[in-house]
Amino acid sequence: MKKFIAIVLLSVLILSFVLTGCGSTNSYAIKNENVITIGVIASQSEESLYSSKVLDGINYASELASIVNMNGKYSIMLSVHDINGNISDIASDLINDKVAAVICATESKAKSEEIVKAFDDYDTPLLFVDCYSNEVINDEESFVLSVPYSYQASVAASYFTNEGYKNGTVIYADDDYSSAFADLFTNTFTSTEGTNINKISEYDAQNIASGNSEFVFIIGDAEYSNNVYSDLKFYEAKMPVMISEVFNKSFYENTEFNDMLYISKFESDVNNYIGADFYSVFSTTKGINKDDVTAAQAYGYDAYMLVYGALMGFGSSYSAVSEGTDTQKNEITTTDVKTAISEIVHLGVTDSINFDMSGLVNTNFVYVSAIQNSQSVMINKYDYTNESTK
Repeated sequence: MKKFIAIVLLSVLILSFVLTGCGSTNSYAIKNENVITIGVIASQSEESLYSSKVLDGINYASELASIVNMNGKYSIMLSVHDINGNISDIASDLINDKVAAVICATESKAKSEEIVKAFDDYDTPLLFVDCYSNEVINDEESFVLSVPYSYQASVAASYFTNEGYKNGTVIYADDDYSSAFADLFTNTFTSTEGTNINKISEYDAQNIASGNSEFVFIIGDAEYSNNVYSDLKFYEAKMPVMISEVFNKSFYENTEFNDMLYISKFESDVNNYIGADFYSVFSTTKGINKDDVTAAQAYGYDAYMLVYGALMGFGSSYSAVSEGTDTQKNEITTTDVKTAISEIVHLGVTDSINFDMSGLVNTNFVYVSAIQNSQSVMINKYDYTNESTK
């Protein structure tokens, strides 16, 4: 436990950002006396595919941060709201709470867009943990922790090419995100001479299962991907089938999904020492097996610690110089928090986290895993820190 707490402290101390800006008309002060609040919008139902597990990670991070209390500058509290409630009302409540940022664990494009719209008039940083926010949400207040589809397309194409496959099918959901993802994957895979992709959004599972495709790659949210995979297996498809990023691998660890390939951001990897410690300590604390720790829980932990680390950088009496003046500021605003998050470098358990100009995380490594004998097994690790794959 001491080792993991030390890692937490290190990841907070390695933060690197510049505090700029003097606020805007839709920015507000976040500190209420000595208390700062972080908002959370997530499902609290165990029936959710991964949202409730993101909340597990957030709650664990909050508990750990309270224990560490590394500087006693101020108390940081959570304001948790169920994603199935009225989003407009939830946004109003969180803004009234003067939240510093909101962590959003959504499972659909529509819900993500609804959240962004509800916060349109405010400079409130939103951190999303879901696949659809990658490209669908283009908002300067939004940050996305999941793997951008540019990395996923590269990983999937590399895997199938290295396996020697020349002919495949990509099945994608009928939305802007999945369509753009499918285009990029198709272009990446077919850049190798002699390769071909059948790209479809309306599919006939029986024809595909009995056809000549050497593999199938499914792009869409969890519900869509699960349905397509189940349809293919119903017609006894024998070719390898891969689905895009998985947040909750435990959902797939049964015979129905045996042999399924999937992309993930967080797997048991001894070379990721921070992640390995999280696997060990989190599983022990929660009384679960290491193998049952999911990317969703790790993402939730990282999302909280990222905001926590940004807040710790302000000091007990905020004295940053306002932009273009010599005036000292004595309050922290949401614009300050947004700037801190956009400039941060955070050693998280899923990866070293920093964002590009559009609010997408710069990924260092991505995994391809498989369900074998009802268990998740890592197949390949793709390392972007050295611009090579392993």
